[in-house]
Amino acid sequence: MQQSAFLSEYRAKCLASGKSKATVNHERDNLSGVFTSLIEIGHYSGPHPLAKFKALRL
Repeated sequence: MQQSAFLSEYRAKCLASGKSKATVNHERDNLSGVFTSLIEIGHYSGPHPLAKFKALRL
């Protein structure tokens, strides 16, 4: 499964379980920050997996 498909499915499950859009966006932002930090310190060399995965509109 591609990263974008996995992330979209995860987001849909979160929303279906009752999480708010703001909460889902907050989780996305936290995960994005982890990858940004890993890239900056050289522990992840691939493309940023959330670079094109936009936040939900509130």
